[in-house]
Amino acid sequence: MSYVPLNIKTEYSLLSSMIKINDLIMYAKMNNIDTLGIADTNMYGVMEFVLACKNNNIKPIVGLEITYNDNKIILYAMNYLGYKNLLKITSINVDQELTDATLIAYSDNLICVIPYESRKRFKSLKSIFKKIYFGFKNDDEYLECVKHNITNIIYIKEILYLTKE
Repeated sequence: MSYVPLNIKTEYSLLSSMIKINDLIMYAKMNNIDTLGIADTNMYGVMEFVLACKNNNIKPIVGLEITYNDNKIILYAMNYLGYKNLLKITSINVDQELTDATLIAYSDNLICVIPYESRKRFKSLKSIFKKIYFGFKNDDEYLECVKHNITNIIYIKEILYLTKE
């Protein structure tokens, strides 16, 4: 099993990250990472990301971080139809808060990742999304998931920079 960074924020998540897509691709190539997942708070950088990945034989995973009922969740497109649903969700979210009805209408072909700190939303999201995972970012959260017999867990530490410097 190899490591796949899934919760990368790029410079398109304004005031959050300074990672430029070209720098991200170069970093991935230098470190033999063949799959990358972005989860910006908008979809502005997706085309640049996908094209850069494809031009460098890297599999792109497109995600979107949204706020739903005051909790952050991450939605990932499973395919092109999922990508189109992410576009619809982010467009609606510009003008209004996301509702259950909106998420139900556009939940097809999406994977929902609930960060550990947003776990209170599990029951409401379980009725909306067919594929749900719990995200953990440290050992304590991982151990809590294991302790409660949660099996659909993935590592989603937010990545805001490529090197410590």
